[in-house]
Amino acid sequence: MAYEQRLIDRYKGVCALADGGSPGERDNARKIRDKMREQYPGIHEESFPPPPPQDAGFDPFRAWRTQGAAQDAGAGNPWDDLLGGRSWRDVAAEGLGWAARMAQEMSSLGTARAYAENMVEVSSRMLQSQKLQVTVKMGLRDLYSVAGNLNEAQRAEFARHVAEKVEAEMLNALNEAGGG
Repeated sequence: MAYEQRLIDRYKGVCALADGGSPGERDNARKIRDKMREQYPGIHEESFPPPPPQDAGFDPFRAWRTQGAAQDAGAGNPWDDLLGGRSWRDVAAEGLGWAARMAQEMSSLGTARAYAENMVEVSSRMLQSQKLQVTVKMGLRDLYSVAGNLNEAQRAEFARHVAEKVEAEMLNALNEAGGG
C-alpha cells in the first residue's frame, strides 16, 4: 500500500523520537508510533524498506580488497569483523545518530548549568561564633521548576554546577584567610 510521502516522513520522525528523544518524548512517540502502525498497516515496512540485495558483481568499496592474495586464499576479511556484518551505511548512520544524541545531551546539560547559574545564589559570611557559613539560596518556585523541567542527567549536572559554586566560594574564603 503506497502512503503519501508526508505521512511516511511523519512516521519516520515519530520513530526517531521513539528511539532517541527524552524519556517523556520517547513514551509519547512510542504510543503515537504504535497507533500509526495500527491505523496504517504496512507503514513501517514502507518507511523503512530493507536494503536491496547485493549482487556478487563489482563493488567499488570492496574491489581493492578482492585483488589481494589473502582474499584469493579464502582468508577472512578484517573489515567484515570490524563492521560485524553491517554495511558502511548502517555503521555511519549509527555513528551519526550517536553524535546527534550526544550533541543534544550536551546542549541539555548546558541548560542545566544555566539554571544553576541563574537560579542559585551561593554566599559566605563569618558568624559571630567565629564560624564560616556558606549559604546556598534558591527560591522554592525555582526548585519546583528545576525538578519538573529537568531529566535525571540534567538534575545531576545542575547539582554538580551548584557544588562547583560552593567550592569556588570556599576556595575564595580559604584564600582570603591565608592572605593569598
